[in-house]
Amino acid sequence: MKAPGVHEIEQGWLSAPDGARLCVYRLGSGKQAVVVPNALYLLEHLAWLARTFTLVAYDPRQRGRSEHLADRARLHRGVHHDAEDLAVVCRAFELQRPHVVAHGYLAVAALLHAVAYPELVGRIVAIAPARVGGLEYEHDDQDAAIDRLATLPEAETLRQLRAEGAEQTDPRRFCQAWLRLMAHLWLARPERIEALAHLCAFANEWPQRLEPHLRANVRPSLERLALRAEELALVRSPVLLLRGVRDRVCPAAVARSWAARLPDARLMPVADAGHLAWIDAPGVVQPALEQFLAGAWPLGSEVVSDPAAGAAGAGAGRADTAIHEAHSPAEEIDAPADETDR
Repeated sequence: MKAPGVHEIEQGWLSAPDGARLCVYRLGSGKQAVVVPNALYLLEHLAWLARTFTLVAYDPRQRGRSEHLADRARLHRGVHHDAEDLAVVCRAFELQRPHVVAHGYLAVAALLHAVAYPELVGRIVAIAPARVGGLEYEHDDQDAAIDRLATLPEAETLRQLRAEGAEQTDPRRFCQAWLRLMAHLWLARPERIEALAHLCAFANEWPQRLEPHLRANVRPSLERLALRAEELALVRSPVLLLRGVRDRVCPAAVARSWAARLPDARLMPVADAGHLAWIDAPGVVQPALEQFLAGAWPLGSEVVSDPAAGAAGAGAGRADTAIHEAHSPAEEIDAPADETDR
């Protein structure tokens, strides 16, 4: 992969203190660095940043090209391992107050890193940050939505493949079918899931490996996480929270809760976008990142003083202030929600 005007990508390995090996990538040579966890999902779409910044990305623990760990002692702390790995990457590259762009549970890891090392972090972009146990918000009932996902034709295809034993005999094909189903959960435009077709080349991203890790390690660590107000007050970084208005994974109330409780944060709803807003609406997300990482709040971002206000109504947040991409919205899908944060 090469972005116009950018040198070839450099790939290598780093070891965490417990020996877990992380696959890391670097491109660009700007004075200011931007760190991107979860490279397989984000690097191709954010490679343009390397025209201005030094871009350092990596596959998190138990993800992508990084080492597959059989020892649960190196996994059970979930998001806390991920926060510590972010610090390892920053130290290894000797990065001075790097900006961080992260998504889902890794956005939470970035915020934990900023709590632990407030003086070492620049600006933070948190895309669809995961829900955690320590933040209060109105809990939405997701059961009916999950049932809806199970009724889609793609779910029937997945069930047939599972019955045929494809999880073991043809795991890439099974993964591709799973992605086509999850597209209805993650994207406002499910056909754009092809942007992530490369995931199935990596065994750590196969659902039979990924889901057990999320279920046993990541989600419990998020549920146990109780960040006190005085801890969040340690975060000195400006934080831009991006959330697709049609996000079926990150409820509006969760994003608003993060925005209201961080000292210097704004929420930017992205119209016609789901959980993977950079794929659904790149024409909105790219200018927002450019403006924010250059030092300004992007058009459409808002201060949130009351996390409950604007959170009602189809989980859409503040639709009146959401920024639209310059094309017609896709057909609305009555789709489920889930706690599967990528």
